[in-house]
Amino acid sequence: ALGFYLNDGDDTRRSGVLPAPAFAAALLQGQSVAFTRWTGYASNLAALAAAAPSAGYFNSLPDDDGLVRSVPLLVELNGAHYELGTSGFLYRSNKMMYDHETKSMWSTLDGIPVVGPLVDKGIKLKPLYVVTTTWKEWRTRHPETTVLSLDTGHERDYGEGVAYKLYFDNDDIMFTVPKHDNRLANKAEVLAIRSLETKENLAISAEFLIAHPVYHDKIGEIQFVVLTDASGANRAFHSAQNKFASWDNAKNTLQDESGGTWQVSESELTGGAGEKLERFPAHRAFWFGWFAAFPDTRLVK
Repeated sequence: ALGFYLNDGDDTRRSGVLPAPAFAAALLQGQSVAFTRWTGYASNLAALAAAAPSAGYFNSLPDDDGLVRSVPLLVELNGAHYELGTSGFLYRSNKMMYDHETKSMWSTLDGIPVVGPLVDKGIKLKPLYVVTTTWKEWRTRHPETTVLSLDTGHERDYGEGVAYKLYFDNDDIMFTVPKHDNRLANKAEVLAIRSLETKENLAISAEFLIAHPVYHDKIGEIQFVVLTDASGANRAFHSAQNKFASWDNAKNTLQDESGGTWQVSESELTGGAGEKLERFPAHRAFWFGWFAAFPDTRLVK
């Protein structure tokens, strides 16, 4: 990938060949969007631009104190729109995000702003559940699903595991972390669960859950059950006082110890009498990143 920079004002210049815009202006359908706007650029030689699959701009937007804490995701140049990927800010190997309006940096694990004008404003995002699964398993459960096409116009191998092959060929990590724990391999996957009320943190080994497709546990005062399907995907649900014995992955049905049958959906469990148990927030994480953020975590393996 190549880089280019944008300029404006009295010293506006235009040189080199730009990559194709991220999208056509017509897609905005006349909506007013507050892009940063530029009129000039310095880009690459034609031969290099033709050989590279993509290019991104180098421009940043310093804050009032002169520090650069963020970069615009999209910019406008003479009516065309160009993009830059995530800047990759990390804290203890966990990604930091930023909001476009205030440029505040957010912790993805805590859901709170940690740098910028929104800090200490009492803002906290509601955690949501995420499932990591295969396309085959997801399509079996949700045949109406649509996906983005792999025909992107770029000559790139989008095969499974290609982009991060070198990363997963070993257990080394790219950046230093304050603490390591060798109870699991660095890049072993865990199901990460938190209690916002008691501040407890729990990591359950993904391999353990494959061997225990119906697993009960509790965090704080919340009792939950984790269901793991044939693809290895994990879904956690509130269980209240219910104990479940087995589940039919193909039929999306769950049997409790009293012989009752429950229907399993993405958002809830539904009992025969119409009672419902909601999905519980959980997501997959790498062990080294989770432990770096929460060294006091409980581990089930």
